[in-house]
Amino acid sequence: FPSHDSSQGIQGILGTGSQGIQGILGTGSQGIQGIQGILGNTPTVNRTVGVSVDGGGTVITTGTKGYVEVPYSGTITEWKIIAEPSGSAVFDIWKSNATIPTNANSITASAKPTLTTAQRATSTTLTGWTTGVATNDVFGFEVESASTVTKAVLIVVIQQT
Repeated sequence: FPSHDSSQGIQGILGTGSQGIQGILGTGSQGIQGIQGILGNTPTVNRTVGVSVDGGGTVITTGTKGYVEVPYSGTITEWKIIAEPSGSAVFDIWKSNATIPTNANSITASAKPTLTTAQRATSTTLTGWTTGVATNDVFGFEVESASTVTKAVLIVVIQQT
């Protein structure tokens, strides 16, 4: 018998199409990145609320003297009294959230802001005080006693958070 060569069949013809052309790279350059700002501590912001009492030339009277609402939260850190002339006075401070406070809402415990035979007094010692302040807290101010003082300002320092 004649011998047969087993050979592989003929490979097909390679297509005539070619791969598409890659797009052209943009010619613009990337802008320079800005310099990062300096990082620092958040500054302490102290705000004040208070009341001014004027006796009209006579010793200031006792009783409720006014209300103030605060639109921020924070912590009470200090109180100050400035008076004219030199004398004595004791204040109480009340606080309630979004309502008018009363004596039952006192925040000063037994450490009430007190001026003793002077024109100025201040304290950062707030023993027993409720020092937290919430947004929309309303402060009420009362003069509990006074002698000689015809004008006085009570200031409450609040460190805003």
